[in-house]
Amino acid sequence: MNVAKFNADLRILEREYNIRDKFGRTLQRNVFWKPNADGTYKVFVQGVSLPDNANLRKTNVKIHAPANLYDPAGGRRRYFYQNIWVDPRIKVKHPRRGGWGQLPRLHQRDSDGFSYLCIHPAEIEGSENILHFLATLKLFVKNANPDEW
Repeated sequence: MNVAKFNADLRILEREYNIRDKFGRTLQRNVFWKPNADGTYKVFVQGVSLPDNANLRKTNVKIHAPANLYDPAGGRRRYFYQNIWVDPRIKVKHPRRGGWGQLPRLHQRDSDGFSYLCIHPAEIEGSENILHFLATLKLFVKNANPDEW
């Protein structure tokens, strides 16, 4: 794991999601992380906004940071965040029939109350960071069709 880039991602999330007063003091922490015994990390982010076609305006997410995060993957590619868990209550507006349908690729709840969402860009090129991974979530929800998968 490229620890420097992972720490930079954590700082990016804190700037984006923690609530601060005008003096820069943190009023509410919305970003948390914890190491796992296998060298991976779990990152928790509260209040990630969702597109307009979702029934929830925001969701809490849990992101898996693999042990090889940002390590070379051959060529110019690097390993990236792979797994994400979201609020299991997320529904999406059906694009043709109207009404709310199940978010595709959403699985059962885990012990933390999150549901695994099967989207995982395993490798990247360039200067992507954790906000690009969250953008993948938002793009998936925006384009989700409850009839798929």
